[in-house]
Order: sequence, then structure tokens, then C-alpha cells
Amino acid sequence: MGKRLRLFARLFAHSPPGRWPALGWYLLATAIRKATGLVLLREAVLCFDGIRILADTEGRVGLGFIEEILFDGEYQRLPRGQVVFDAGANCGYFALARCLQDPEARVWCFEPHPGTYRTLARNVVLNGLGGRVIAVHRSEEHT
Repeated sequence: MGKRLRLFARLFAHSPPGRWPALGWYLLATAIRKATGLVLLREAVLCFDGIRILADTEGRVGLGFIEEILFDGEYQRLPRGQVVFDAGANCGYFALARCLQDPEARVWCFEPHPGTYRTLARNVVLNGLGGRVIAVHRSEEHT
């Protein structure tokens, strides 16, 4: 199975069946936007394993990151109850997964890109984690 097809299969496998239409429409709208520039949909709220994610059709959402962080658990090998600093947090997938799996964890997320930071901050709110995931728009050039 091709890498992209495998990813799509995993996205659907980790999404509740009731959310499949939203996921399918998002994937179709993203492909059409990339191929033609036509914007059918700007963003969608997707759900994977109980984690709600704001996904834009510009390609900044990083479906590969979702697979690596949420499905493969690449970054989840930390003791419970830790405070974690995530430099270059992207859209916050690690922080969301960590805090939803570990009720004692706290994550400080630093993201320099303004658009990605806005998505990170909205993802924190979507999942009700404002007290435990702290999103900071900061980069080295701001210091």
C-alpha cells in the first residue's frame, strides 16, 4: 500500500465513524485546493482518538505529524505528571495527546510561526486544555 493511502487509512481508522464525512470532505477539499487553487473549504475540525484538531486546507496541519505523534506515540515515552517544554510545538499535537492521556501533565508550547501558533492556540481551546497547555508565540528572534 502506498504511503499516502496508508496514512489516509490510518486517519479513518482513528476517527469515529460519525466524523468520517468531515474527514473525507477535508481530504477532498485539500486535494482540490492543491491541484487547482480552488478553495472549497478553509478549515475543518477533525477528531482522532478523542483529540479534536483544527485542520486548514493550506497544508499547514501536518498529517504526517498526526500519524507520528498521535497514532505511533513517538513522543509519549515520558514519566507521568511531568512539566514539558515543547519548542517548535507546531499545531500542538504532542501537547494535546500528552495532556489528554496524563491528567497531571502540563506542557508549555513555544511556536514561532504566527499562523501555526493561532492553530495551536485554537486546538488547546477545542480540547478544553487551557489550564494545562500553555501556548506561547515566541521564537529566538524575539528574545
